[in-house]
Amino acid sequence: MNEHLVSRVLLRRFSNHPRGPITALDLVTRESRTGRVEAFGGVEGLLRRPIPLEQRWNSEVEMRLPHAFKVLGEGTLLDDSSAVETIKKCLVLHTARSQMVLWVTQRTQGVFAAQVTDKTLEAFDAVSVARALTGLTLSPEAAAALVPDRVADLFDEYLREDDFLATLFDRLYETGQERVSPLVLEVLEADEDEFLLSDSPVSFWDRDLDRVGFAQGVGWGSANSVFMPLGPKHVVGLSTTSGWRNIDRRMVETINSIQVRGSFREIYVRPESGLDLIIAHHLAA
Repeated sequence: MNEHLVSRVLLRRFSNHPRGPITALDLVTRESRTGRVEAFGGVEGLLRRPIPLEQRWNSEVEMRLPHAFKVLGEGTLLDDSSAVETIKKCLVLHTARSQMVLWVTQRTQGVFAAQVTDKTLEAFDAVSVARALTGLTLSPEAAAALVPDRVADLFDEYLREDDFLATLFDRLYETGQERVSPLVLEVLEADEDEFLLSDSPVSFWDRDLDRVGFAQGVGWGSANSVFMPLGPKHVVGLSTTSGWRNIDRRMVETINSIQVRGSFREIYVRPESGLDLIIAHHLAA
């Protein structure tokens, strides 16, 4: 099953038609492809038991987003407290259930597996460990080579059987709501050009050190700017003061640059916007 880390209802905002295609740019290969929304923003077989969580996210966030997007387009989002809460939950959801959380988790799993291996080999010789894990009696050299990979595999199997990612996503979704509860929304509307969307849509930006996202150590506690594009013309940010302001081309370019820097691998743009070509050109320069 393909679990969408970027909600399809959000991706459709970057289409020319509610069920039309979007364009994705691969930041590694610098190649663009245009296709149906369903083909983007997902990971196959990520969660062992996805249905209960997806039902919750769908009822609390994704089913409510069309109304929130409607009042956003009408310019009345900030007057609709229910829609504001939906957008705040959308931001939290895309922080908790994201490519960057997945990436950090996978890196951490590797570190923990290596630590388990080291501790195990301090207590037992490699031949004995390999025999316990596989039933085979190997040479010391072969056993030493096999044990780390086998322990890592078992560690991954255990976490998947326990549905560790589902538990983590759910916990981050809960704690994220506590984080945003006292905050309000600031809406930025583009006068010129368009916003793009990253495959890690919520940007955590430390303006003082110019660092972006989890990969650079910026999260809830260290970011002084947290924002998310909601379509080619609108970005919402968390703030202590609610407001709506129009921004110029330079600010749009800054926000797009931060989105690209915080992405995992892909960015999504409205077809024919040309943003994919501009970004690919800057990457090649």
